[in-house]
Parts: sequence; C-alpha cells; structure tokens
Amino acid sequence: MFGIVLLVGLAGLVIGIIASVKGELISLHIPNRKVGTVVTIVSLFFVLTSGAFVGGNGEGSDEKEDREVAAEEVTAEVSDNKSEKRDKKERELRDADWIEATEEIVFTDHEIQITGETNLEDQAVFLYEVMHVDHADNVVEGTMEVKDGVFSEIIDIADFNDGEIAIRVTLGLDDQPEDIRKRFNMEQVREGFAYSHDETFMKYIPIELSGSGDMATEEFPLAEGFAVFEMNHEGGSNFVAALKDETGETVKLLVNEIGSYGGKTFFSVPSSESYVLDITADGSWDATVLQTIPEEMESDPVTIEGTGDDVVFIEVAAGKKRFELSHTGDRNFVIHLNGSHLLVNEIGEYEGSSIESFADDGVHAFSILADGQWKLTIE
Repeated sequence: MFGIVLLVGLAGLVIGIIASVKGELISLHIPNRKVGTVVTIVSLFFVLTSGAFVGGNGEGSDEKEDREVAAEEVTAEVSDNKSEKRDKKERELRDADWIEATEEIVFTDHEIQITGETNLEDQAVFLYEVMHVDHADNVVEGTMEVKDGVFSEIIDIADFNDGEIAIRVTLGLDDQPEDIRKRFNMEQVREGFAYSHDETFMKYIPIELSGSGDMATEEFPLAEGFAVFEMNHEGGSNFVAALKDETGETVKLLVNEIGSYGGKTFFSVPSSESYVLDITADGSWDATVLQTIPEEMESDPVTIEGTGDDVVFIEVAAGKKRFELSHTGDRNFVIHLNGSHLLVNEIGEYEGSSIESFADDGVHAFSILADGQWKLTIE
C-alpha cells in the first residue's frame, strides 16, 4: 500500500517540476507554472509521508522480531522451568522414602526374638516367616506392626526339630495401608517388596546321655562346627570317653582319667553326621552335649579362674592381646584356642605369658586341660 503511494508521489513530483520549468503541461491539465508548483508540493508531501510510513513499517518489523525473540525466550524459560520441575519431581520420587529398617534377631533353642527400628509410620506391617530347612511342617508365619518406629515379636520354636532354621523378615507392599503404599519408591514397587532380610541359625537342644559301666551310646547327630561335652563319672577305676564317627573310627579322645571326674572338653566337628560315645567306666556316668555359644560370656580384658578340665567362651576384640597363664596342678596343663591353636602345653605347675593377634572381633573358645587350679588373663 505505502509503496504505491510512494511511486505516485514520485511521478507527481517529476510532473510538477517539469510543469514548473515549462510553465504548463496542457496534456496533463496543468495550465500554468502556479499549478505545476502546487503539484510539486503535493507530490513531495506524498513522497515524504509514504517514506515515513515505509520506514515506520520496517521499524515495526524489527519490533515484531524483537517481540518474537522475547516470546521465544519466555517460552524457553517456561520450558526450562517445567523441565527443572519435572527433574526435581523425578529426583524426589527416586530419592524420597527409601525404606530404612534395622533389626536384631536373637536365637535360642526355644524362641526367636526380633526387635527392629524403621523410618515408616505407625501401622506399617513387617512380615516374618520361620522355617526348618529339612522339615516342611516346622513353619511359623506372622506380622509385626510398626509403632513409634519400632517393630518386635517373640516366636516360639520349642516344637521345632533340631537342625538349621531359616528366618525371613520382609516388608510386603500388598500388606500395607494405602497411605503407606503411596510413599514407597517406584523402583521398590516394581520389585514387589520394599525390604527383605534373611538369617539362619542352628537349633540344638542339649543332648543328654547317661549310663553305668562300659557301653556305647546310641547314635546322635552333630552339626559341623563345634561341640562341648560336659561329662561326669563316679567310680574308682578308668574313665575313658572316645567319640566315634559313622565308620566306627575314633575322632576324639574326650576323657582319659582314673576315678571320679567332672569337666568339659571341646571338639571341632568336621562334618554334619552321626556320632557315638564309646565309654569305659566302672561307675555311673553322664554326658551333656552342647553346640551353642552361651548367651552370657566374658569379654576382654578379663581374668578367668577355674579347676580341672573346662571350656570357656570369651568375646575378644581385634588387635594384639597379652595372655598370662598359670597352673598349680601336677599333670598336664594344656590350653587350645578354638580347638586347634595351642597356647600352652606344660606339665605340673606353670606361670607364663604370650602375645596373640586377633584379626577381627569375635567369640573364641578356650579349652583347658588341667588337674589343678588355673588362671587365664587377657589384657
């Protein structure tokens, strides 16, 4: 539009100038110089006006481009904000509400005690399952509800057979209230559970054996690990207790004394199988076989004293330890660590010390063979 006006104005300007110079342009109805001057002025006005509009239109185009650029920048900023919010939400979904739970499981021969803490709210439910590895009918299942960040249960396993018992503690999604389920991490939901913990332990009711005179006991099972034999004899002649495996081979001479006897001996069980005690005696005797660590024990630094054969369990921290040992008897004085490492092997009275190194914290068995009073100190 403004381009046409500009062309018309320029044409009029040329005509007006010619008419002004000649004095007239009869063919274009310009009769004199005065009219030509008017045409020139009017045409000049159109030229100037249309040029201003054209220039203004260009300037408007720049403004339009600037507005478009600004709009694009705003759109990009909005998109970036949306993307940042989306990423933040994904991070929150990914990082928020990971299930935290810690529990302590204490095993005894008659019950299992579970005590745990969690970051879940009240009414969240943990499941437990206790099962015997070799006896499918030995199974107990149940739930533990969270209250004030704690869940706990005492499970009776007195009727379970001896052997390996497995326990699993889980947090199943399908068992939770709806408001609890909503807080589970999406990855945990896809896995079908949010928390799972498994442990196993060996259940052993003490084996009780007794008799009088020479005899071989019925077979009894021992699991790989260790066994402590607590034995007594009332007689005046030899008392010999030999432990034999399924082939009839003697794997450990547990006791070889004369007369009355009362003491404990330690055996490292190489494999889970059946064993028998082959007894030589002239009086009544009894034996109790244990395969569990005592619930209560001493920890280093400690001094323990006793008389005769014994087995003591001590909780020893990692590091270098000083042992001081003494004995006031007349015959052998022998101490083994965990059934194999020899700490002392002397005859008669003894007093001495040694240095031993322990790589890790743990419970260790000290088996003592003595006929008098003895003392064991760990510093």
